[in-house]
Amino acid sequence: MDRVMVCGSATIDMFLDVESGSVSMHAGGFETDLICFSSGSKVQIKELKTRIGGGGVNTAVDLSRLGNRASYLGKIGGGHNGKKIRTALKKEKVDFIGTRESREESGFSIIVKSEDGDRTILTYKGANNGLKWGDFKKTELKGADWFYFASMVGESYKTVEQLSQWAVKNRKRILFNPSSYVVRRGLKYIRKVMSVSDIFVVNMEEAQITLGLPPNAAQLPEAEVDSILKRLHKIGPKIVAITNGDKRAYVYDGRHKYTALPYPAKTVDTAGAGDSFSSGFLSAYMRGEDVERALNTGLACAHSVVNSPETWLQLRSMKEAEAVSDAFNSRGHTVTRQRLM
Repeated sequence: MDRVMVCGSATIDMFLDVESGSVSMHAGGFETDLICFSSGSKVQIKELKTRIGGGGVNTAVDLSRLGNRASYLGKIGGGHNGKKIRTALKKEKVDFIGTRESREESGFSIIVKSEDGDRTILTYKGANNGLKWGDFKKTELKGADWFYFASMVGESYKTVEQLSQWAVKNRKRILFNPSSYVVRRGLKYIRKVMSVSDIFVVNMEEAQITLGLPPNAAQLPEAEVDSILKRLHKIGPKIVAITNGDKRAYVYDGRHKYTALPYPAKTVDTAGAGDSFSSGFLSAYMRGEDVERALNTGLACAHSVVNSPETWLQLRSMKEAEAVSDAFNSRGHTVTRQRLM
């Protein structure tokens, strides 16, 4: 069984279901949907709940639930919130490698859900930004077979760059899953990590931003998708995976393009779905499954999250994930493969 070292954020997440309006804005050649509140108004909260999350913690927990040996490498604040995060990791059988920073608050996010189940996130990174190369023993890294790099900024991203070089030198493998606020810093900012990654996972808007294209979450013509996949692959990653909400997901390995629609779901909440997709894809790939099977497993894991109010994977083993993907495949929800050179 491979061991995965996940480096990313740890946060306390507060989910708000609020009374809001929405508008579509057309600007600069692309369209985006906005959640709207009247300036100076008092907004009613219909439902409020608190969860432990962050891209690093979500992914580490999901990987653990799928039967992998998962470790979380990061910086967690002190106080009550920090204790809650560490307790949750221990309960989910995730080893914590890193430091507790009592002088800095733990990360905190406010997630506002829109009427269609999608969400907008306001995030305070706090202690997450302060992970330094000297904060952990390098001997603790040697047992890892894979490094999973979620979104980190500030001092922490410099550490991710150092970790990626250490991983290459020590023949470890890398999955890189940056978020929009990381890729918006430009390709030059992420190239060092991206170029040595085995797997690069982003959503369609993040893929476009990485290449300096205007973000557009609409279903693009296949020729445009092919160009995006090939350009990202040329930067260095061996496999490129792109999700796009309820639209087609794509994976490209330099020879073939794999395409599939997400499994039908009554979307309850999309928070955590991207982390679960990546966790499922990686779990299958680490077990020697082909790209087609890995894509199906990723879709099954994402389906379990969007179909529930929780942000962590709702499947408790690879066997359950495979059963979900097999059930949908039998109904015609299959992966298509096309030669793309």
